[in-house]
Amino acid sequence: MKIAMRFLNGWGAKIETAENGQIAWDLIRRRSYDLLLVDLEMPLMDGKELLQQVRNIDREIPAIAFTAAVYDNMYEDLVKHGFNGWLHKPFRPDEMHRKILKHLVRK
Repeated sequence: MKIAMRFLNGWGAKIETAENGQIAWDLIRRRSYDLLLVDLEMPLMDGKELLQQVRNIDREIPAIAFTAAVYDNMYEDLVKHGFNGWLHKPFRPDEMHRKILKHLVRK
């Protein structure tokens, strides 16, 4: 996350971080965001569970899964859970930048 934050800050992004899924959910309920970059492996509430909660209140916010996991039918599974895309860790900064801009432009 520290590496991603360094790039995001360099691109002028306004960032809020959460140490776990429950804190992320609390933040999302209190204010709106332009995009969510969601780690699938968070304590207390994983990324899929978090996004399920988010989709109950906001079906439009772009959400990108941030994960080191690779499994069969991963993209289809993430789409089924409400994600708009995914980034594999370790990530390439140019790929992260491209995917973020793609989803922000659509919004």
